[in-house]
Amino acid sequence: YATVFVNRRMADMLGYAPDAMIGRPFAAFLPAESLEEALRQQGQLRQGKSGVFELRLRRADGRPLWALVSASPVYSAAGTFIGVLGMVSDLTARKAVEEELRRQQARLETEVEERTKELRNQALELAEANIRLSELDRLKSAFLSTVSHELRTPLTSILGFAKLIGREFAEHFQPLSGDNAALSARGRRIGQNLGVVYGEAERLTRLINDVLDINRIESGNMQWRDCCIDPVSVLRQAASALSGLVAQRP
Repeated sequence: YATVFVNRRMADMLGYAPDAMIGRPFAAFLPAESLEEALRQQGQLRQGKSGVFELRLRRADGRPLWALVSASPVYSAAGTFIGVLGMVSDLTARKAVEEELRRQQARLETEVEERTKELRNQALELAEANIRLSELDRLKSAFLSTVSHELRTPLTSILGFAKLIGREFAEHFQPLSGDNAALSARGRRIGQNLGVVYGEAERLTRLINDVLDINRIESGNMQWRDCCIDPVSVLRQAASALSGLVAQRP
């Protein structure tokens, strides 16, 4: 069907003079990729169905133009289909916005995918690090437990022999000093030193027990035990333990 009427706005939209469009078929203003859709819509109009659809047009200079077409069939007085009345709106600006939105959406989806992948990798790294830390913590606990128990064996011997030597020295050797003041003083000093050895061995045993308590606390198996202590005795033990060092470096 030939074009029989074009208003100034339509002609300006496509870059023609109105007279230049009269007599030309509508297909002359369409790019090749729009012909199939135009024919489909024309078939609907021939069946008496009005329609509103988007269609790509072609300007006089060859540039494309997206348009919103509102078309209705036109009939003769006898009721015969004779053509189409169409109103066309320029969608170029809207299409540009939609295209920009699509680009932004694609960019955001890419960024979200990359960020998600990054977070997933970080989560995997953290999980692996947690596994390694758990294994290291297990090895540390096993090491401390083994070392603590191994240290207890020689400490038990040190405590036992220090106590035995101190008792035998006091019972059998110190009395031999008699009235010799210097020898008696030396004997007392030896007895005191043995007492320091015994006290420090006891303190080391308590320290080892504290290390074992740390493992029990971390594993949730620690049981709290309250007990009374003599602070004066604790201070005397500390002073006695340091007396030898103080004597060497007054």
